[in-house]
Amino acid sequence: MEVIANYCDHCKERYCTQKISIFAGLSTEETVRIHGLIQRLFFKKGELLVLDGQTYDRLMIVHGGRLKAYRDTADGKQQILHLFGPGDFLGERSLFAETNSAYTVEALTDVAVCTIPSEAFQALLDEYPAISKRILKTLSDRLIHLERTIESMGAKTIDKRVSAVLVDFAEKFGKRQGNRFELELPLNREGIANYIGLTRETVTRKMKRLERDGMIRAIGNKKIEILDWEALRDSGE
Repeated sequence: MEVIANYCDHCKERYCTQKISIFAGLSTEETVRIHGLIQRLFFKKGELLVLDGQTYDRLMIVHGGRLKAYRDTADGKQQILHLFGPGDFLGERSLFAETNSAYTVEALTDVAVCTIPSEAFQALLDEYPAISKRILKTLSDRLIHLERTIESMGAKTIDKRVSAVLVDFAEKFGKRQGNRFELELPLNREGIANYIGLTRETVTRKMKRLERDGMIRAIGNKKIEILDWEALRDSGE
């Protein structure tokens, strides 16, 4: 892990204050104040940012790259709970109470994370209550997504699970061009299987079927092109 303090003054994109919903509507003076609190951390692919049960002491905002949050199951597998990309945040539990992480967070790619110490951020929340409301809204959306994932694993057929997760990935990470998406998958086949409760072989087989049906086209191992968005979305419902 590499650390660079107060990096925001050199950041042209300024994800932390201009492109994240929880900071929407803040004045220039307010955003400048937040810039002064930020410390930038860099992690290599495969590095662990947080361990399950570890104490959180800061809010983390993903500036670039992708992360996964997971728990280890009793049989030694990973149950992937969340995927994070640019603009997402984690560590929010520490903002409202002293608590430990409920999962391990691993870098899926090289990652840049903007961090704000919990104590300093709590002072901001006292001064700007609107930020608290936006955080709670984001957490509510995240909980809804997790509930839908659990429901999908229990109620949907295998075919529908695979289609639904590709739709989910496309909406979060894909680049849309008309009725098509170009998508770099955030997880490999085994990771997707762990995410939706299937085996790697089943995921591979179902994705090949989607390709034969003309809904997707594989581009190497980690990229796909979604050729028929409406059909893929309908097949996952």
